[in-house]
Amino acid sequence: MADLENKQEQTNEQLKETNKKENKFRTRTILVLIAIIIFLLVIGINFRTNYIELFEIGENYTEVFSQNLKYKIYIGAANFIFIFITVCVTNSFIKKGLKAFFEQENKEMPKLPNKSLALIFALIAAMVTPNMFIEKLILFRNVAQFGITDPIFNLDIGFYMFQEPFIGLILYYLLAVTIILTVYIAIYYIITFNRHFDGIDGQTLKRNTFIKHLLFNAMLITILIVGIMMLNTQNIVLGNFLTLNDELDTAIVGAGLIETTVKLWGYRILGVVIILSVWMAIRFFKKSSAKNVIKSLLVVPVYLVILFIVMVGYKMFFMNGSELDKEKSYITTNIDYTKTAYNLKIDEVEIESTGTITKEEANRNDEVINNVPIITEEAALNILEQTQANTGYYTYNNVKPILYKNKLTYIAAREINSANTTYNSKADEYTHGYGAILVSANETDENGNMVYVSKEFESKDIKEPRIYYGMETSSTISISNKKQEFDYPKTTTQNATNNYQGTRRN
Repeated sequence: MADLENKQEQTNEQLKETNKKENKFRTRTILVLIAIIIFLLVIGINFRTNYIELFEIGENYTEVFSQNLKYKIYIGAANFIFIFITVCVTNSFIKKGLKAFFEQENKEMPKLPNKSLALIFALIAAMVTPNMFIEKLILFRNVAQFGITDPIFNLDIGFYMFQEPFIGLILYYLLAVTIILTVYIAIYYIITFNRHFDGIDGQTLKRNTFIKHLLFNAMLITILIVGIMMLNTQNIVLGNFLTLNDELDTAIVGAGLIETTVKLWGYRILGVVIILSVWMAIRFFKKSSAKNVIKSLLVVPVYLVILFIVMVGYKMFFMNGSELDKEKSYITTNIDYTKTAYNLKIDEVEIESTGTITKEEANRNDEVINNVPIITEEAALNILEQTQANTGYYTYNNVKPILYKNKLTYIAAREINSANTTYNSKADEYTHGYGAILVSANETDENGNMVYVSKEFESKDIKEPRIYYGMETSSTISISNKKQEFDYPKTTTQNATNNYQGTRRN
């Protein structure tokens, strides 16, 4: 009778264990199905949104839409596979570490979640990453060589525009994945410990793969951070190395003497110092030497302080008073590269000063003299605002220098002065500016006044003079085919009018 009762109890325990396993399997299955449904909904909504946006822009962009969709599918699939494999491998190491604790407690190791968690994380990555990667991946895939290298690293200019952004994104992505996995490992262990154990032996924990895994990830995070830092050191060619003491505080872009010597090599050495510092700290941590761990980690801030002192001292004592002379070769390089970038093929002619200019010298340098402005942009804008804006119809936001019939002139667009009109008239009648005014930049009349090259409303040089979208446009424009819109005043009693003929309606 006793044997029968024992067998019944064992059968009941087995049934309970079986039901427990089935419930766990059912729960995991439901979570995976929910993740898949959410993934499909997000993908479907995103696809429809992009399709509607494309349809609004125009069907001519169908090919672009198809290409972007193809790239997003590739990115999503690649990240799904990468994250799924990475999480599965991580889980296998976690289970290996947990197995030692179960063996120590003489407990049977339960079936812990693996592929279900990996699938959920992989689906999240497949949803999030396509929009992160697509722009930089397209640039990377369509790399173009400019045939011009920077003078510091001897890398083609195309590298900074097409390749470096994608490489940087990959490093940041791997860093984020490693940090998330590190947190995931710690959470996985904590949850398992709380559910299956009353306490954990410290020595066993220290010898376990848990700590080894975290330390390995810490070293990997350090290497990725140093990799990002090394990549960013190449951006010294894009920074400002000299600021001129002029009215605009003009900054010269590029790498100067300090950047190519102290800063560049200082950061390169810093990368090595960081890796060695963390490596030594990990070694001392394994030996339970907390004092030496702190000393190892303090090496980095001490080095940064020394590097800062060296940079400040170099600038104060070596560069002080002769910065322009020492940066001369770098400034020359900056000018040459700027000319190449903007295709400025200008012959520089040095004119020797002989005192009072003679008629022969003036005739010989006629082209140079005719293109030297004697009126500043600010002065031209002030005069236009005083003499042309007093009618109340138009306003002038800025003037720009242009060559008009081989003469240096300033051009200013006539924008409608919407601030002085009611809402109804602004929305239906005074809807747009009209044309532009041209003034000479190097000529005045006998009274010293600015000379107008063109200020008439009708101009053969401007094909479409009406300005619906300008610097002054800051509110909604309402147009009507029935109501005439103001163009410009013809006389004191008559105005030229027009109806909107464009195709854009919103």
